[in-house]
Amino acid sequence: MYFNQDLEKVAKRKREEFELEAQNFYLSKALRYENRLIKSIRMFIQKSTKNQQIKTQCCTN
Repeated sequence: MYFNQDLEKVAKRKREEFELEAQNFYLSKALRYENRLIKSIRMFIQKSTKNQQIKTQCCTN
């Protein structure tokens, strides 16, 4: 009786650990994707700003 209860507790704890590891894995993947997306947006803004400055300089000269 006690042996089965202990096995159930161990199985439950292992399942919870596995679920947490899976969540951690997917959250880290999402965070990496988000960081790449932010980097791409920053690069786009920098290029847009640079192009706008060039257009402004060309028009004023």
